[in-house]
Amino acid sequence: MNYEAIEYPEGQANLGGLRSVGYYGFIADASVIPDVPADPADLQSVSVIANNIIMKSGKYMHAMYGTLEKLNLKGELQGERDGRSSKVTLTWVIPNHAKENLGAARYFPKRRMFFIVRDHEGRYRLVGNMYFPAEVAATDDSGTAVADLKHVSYEITTFSDGPAPIYEGEIPSQDDSSAV
Repeated sequence: MNYEAIEYPEGQANLGGLRSVGYYGFIADASVIPDVPADPADLQSVSVIANNIIMKSGKYMHAMYGTLEKLNLKGELQGERDGRSSKVTLTWVIPNHAKENLGAARYFPKRRMFFIVRDHEGRYRLVGNMYFPAEVAATDDSGTAVADLKHVSYEITTFSDGPAPIYEGEIPSQDDSSAV
């Protein structure tokens, strides 16, 4: 591997949070969910997936709206010395108690899934794969005051040997929301 300096590019944006459109898919509907390269050439390639996710015939990933500034992707080192791994957690909040949102809150925890989300610099990140599917826990909240946000909050977790990788492939979706 070719090692290189790790610098902070002056003048480059460093905006936190995630964009309000992400994608979800079911492991059973995917033929191939690529992984990070086994033998990367340099540090820039270690956590980047350049190959496409391939879905089974007639299957797609689906867009999901999330409330801006309530979306978060976080990786944490866990485990003991000589046995460390990363726990990746995606928090996704969808406003309202629409039928499909409450249905997802009931259905998603029973499924093996994967997600693609986008940060404010335009990088897509993949959460979950064939080996470590994303697990979903959902909570619904009606709020107390009229001004409170009625919503469903999804805590999506998976495990990895590092941060959720950058995904540079095509998103196998039927809609045009990837431009958002």
